[in-house]
Amino acid sequence: MAQSGPELNWRRPVTTTDLQILHFQTPLDGWRGRPFRVVQLSDFHLSKRLPLAYFEMAVQQANHAQADMVFITGDFVTGLSCIDQLPGLLQGLQSRCGIYGILGNHDYWADVEQVVETAQRGGVQMLRAGGQQVDLGDGQSVWLLGCDAPWSGARCQVPEVQAGQCVIGLSHSADYIYPLSRAGVKAVFSGHF
Repeated sequence: MAQSGPELNWRRPVTTTDLQILHFQTPLDGWRGRPFRVVQLSDFHLSKRLPLAYFEMAVQQANHAQADMVFITGDFVTGLSCIDQLPGLLQGLQSRCGIYGILGNHDYWADVEQVVETAQRGGVQMLRAGGQQVDLGDGQSVWLLGCDAPWSGARCQVPEVQAGQCVIGLSHSADYIYPLSRAGVKAVFSGHF
């Protein structure tokens, strides 16, 4: 793992606007395709408490990674006070094979349908308790599974895929890592921190 951003130590606490960037190389069991790059963003909590410039900086940093896919793992907003800024912010994201998102608890508490519609206007393909196959090129693809549990009330169900097909899960809460891995999901990206 590599890390960039402010140094973490007991003398200098991490604040809300201290952007932390972590780099991981994660082998996927059974994956025979070429390596691909994922950028995960989570817990924007877009609100009036933080300057829009902070979120724009996070988008610029995400674009710098030149991702094959961008995953947004929930809590787009804290409430609806700044939701009108969300599409413009999300439209700034760049990815070779798409931008995919799920909802978090704050999105459900704010207004589920309005957050979904607004994120979609920003170019995010929302994965709501379902899966989507993503073409990575050169005949390679992965399945993405969205898991909004427990706030959605729907169970996280792995789609039926061909033997050997790679399934990646997006779950706002890390609590679902174990049941998803038992169901055959090779990696789970979560937030809720």
